[in-house]
Amino acid sequence: MKIDLKLQEELDWNRPSRYELQKYLIEDGKKHPFALICPGGGYGCVCNFVEGIPYMEELHKRGYAVFILYYRIGEEARYPNPQDDVARALRDILDHAEEYGVETEGYSLWGSSAGGHLVGSFGTEHMGYKKYGLPKPATIVQVYPVVTMGEYTHPGSRDNLLGLNATQEMIDFASVEKNVTENYPPTFVWCGDADDLVPPVNSHMLAEALKEHGVPHIFEEYPGVGHGVGVGKGLVCEPWMEHAIAFWESQRKKVVLFDLDGTLLPMDQDDFIKAYFGGLVKMLAVHGYDPEIVTKSIWAGTGAMVKNNGECTNEDTFWKSFAGFFGEKVYDDAPYFEEFYRTEFQKVADVCGFAPQANEVIQALKKANTRIVLATNPLFPAVATYSRIRWAGIKPEDFELVTTYENSRYCKPNLKYYEDILATIGVAPEECLMVGNDVSEDMIAEKLGMKVFLLTDCLINKDNVDISKYPNGSFGELMEFLKGLELI
Repeated sequence: MKIDLKLQEELDWNRPSRYELQKYLIEDGKKHPFALICPGGGYGCVCNFVEGIPYMEELHKRGYAVFILYYRIGEEARYPNPQDDVARALRDILDHAEEYGVETEGYSLWGSSAGGHLVGSFGTEHMGYKKYGLPKPATIVQVYPVVTMGEYTHPGSRDNLLGLNATQEMIDFASVEKNVTENYPPTFVWCGDADDLVPPVNSHMLAEALKEHGVPHIFEEYPGVGHGVGVGKGLVCEPWMEHAIAFWESQRKKVVLFDLDGTLLPMDQDDFIKAYFGGLVKMLAVHGYDPEIVTKSIWAGTGAMVKNNGECTNEDTFWKSFAGFFGEKVYDDAPYFEEFYRTEFQKVADVCGFAPQANEVIQALKKANTRIVLATNPLFPAVATYSRIRWAGIKPEDFELVTTYENSRYCKPNLKYYEDILATIGVAPEECLMVGNDVSEDMIAEKLGMKVFLLTDCLINKDNVDISKYPNGSFGELMEFLKGLELI
């Protein structure tokens, strides 16, 4: 599809202010990562002809779905209208992900000049993705961007966004460099040192803020390059787009899966089972359940979940097995189990250990924008799994996905358990690292093409396998391994 850019330029300059989302999809039956582009124009025009379509053409031929946003401009550009338009566009894309053939994770925002300010503001928590309850971008690409609304701003952009008499409070509020935090998305930013429209200091201010807060970023400045050059064909800055795409890819394809019991949460498995079963049997005995049969039935239910063939959830599988021992009354007594996990089960924490390095690893991965999954054997309900996460000193919300018996149809060491996770988060196995302490249940992920790391602090190796063939060690060695893979 060839687009007449001369005609597009005329259309852009004469276009009225209104929201429109242009879609450039890849219709091959597969899901693709997507980029949302916000061209510049001082919040008074949307220059699609130079900072939209040319970017789209480069991205599209590399296999990315692309959306170009015409946001509100001129008198209708007052904050928060342009930001509202970005949020509206993202909701449209994510709500129609199946129809559009796009992945819902790992997207990027691209903006130039004032469009750079728009996507940059969307990376802040008070003006952007968090405010609107939307997923965090994997990468923001800012091209010779307006960053500050202060002394070195582009006056026209500020006037259109904030009005002619903006207060200092509003100027600070809308200055991206003043609102960068450690949660700001990874960013690629570039400018030319000969830019006489948007002072290059804007990009410098952003780069300094990103560095100060430890945000992954790349900053490039090209000699002799001015403003509004777009893809920069034939100029010294021409490689910028390849660099930006490579940076986006480096942020998008990072997933680490962690086991929980014996990995993030140190424990002796026998001591844990003894305390867990003992508390559950005691609770059920009060309600008329025979202790000996309860123990037998729980083991039987666990075995049934391990053998689950995917026809139903592990939760349904367990309760069907449990009912085989005690009849249909167990479904009415389910609240007793829920109460147990909220109360008496919490005492089981006393037989578990604590490794502060576990949370240190998780936080390091979060800071590097690495996606994190808790791939614990889904034999427990969510309430029990989330409790054990907290015992490890970690927050459940730190994980993109936590496998529990409610949301899983298979168990370890069935490879379909891992395949289900990959399908849910939309990544290939080659993009993942599995970290666990059980040779047979965790290292089996390697058969799918995942990288693996065997944490040996609470090693389980029932078959006495030679573990030297796996990267292995304690949390210290794990940290170094993650650094070697550029995951932290």
